[in-house]
Order: sequence, then C-alpha cells, then structure tokens
Amino acid sequence: MSNEDRTAIEWKAKQLGYSSAQHWIRECIKPAVEQAKYEKRVDDGAAQEVAIAEEVFCSGKGR
Repeated sequence: MSNEDRTAIEWKAKQLGYSSAQHWIRECIKPAVEQAKYEKRVDDGAAQEVAIAEEVFCSGKGR
C-alpha cells in the first residue's frame, strides 16, 4: 500500500468519525469475520463428526 493510499484511508476514517483507519477497516470487515468464524466452527464440527464416525466404523463398534 502506498503512502498516498494510507494517507487517504486515514483521512476518510477521520471523516467518518473513526479514530483511525484500523478502526474503520475493522468495522467494515466485522460481518465477514463473524461469517468466517461461523463457517470454520461448522467445518471443524463436521470434521470432528467424520473422525468419530471413522473411529467407530474402523474399530468395529458400529457393527
């Protein structure tokens, strides 16, 4: 990111009432971050269910 880009982003953040560009960017991406966290939890849960099913099936406990 160029110096001009950084300066413009800081200026815009101040215009919007944020204390810094970092705060503005965090607010802008917050919904995407929350969605990503949700999707990761779902994916991690699905992976755990597959591992449990494989363990049960391969151990003969499911037969």
